Amino acid sequence: MSKFTLEEINEAVEHYFNGKESAKDMAKSLGINQSTFTEWIREVSYKACLVKGIVMTIL
Repeated sequence: MSKFTLEEINEAVEHYFNGKESAKDMAKSLGINQSTFTEWIREVSYKACLVKGIVMTIL
């Protein structure tokens, strides 16, 4: 079970995309590993592209 709700994850990623903090700083302030936060960024970005109908290639 995640200690963060989907809403909290989306808000954290939005905060990051608005240039408020680096991914490293966001992860530290949330008390999570940077790789976890990076995965959140990927997932939120991917879902946003699906909603907008943008084809996204995962490398």
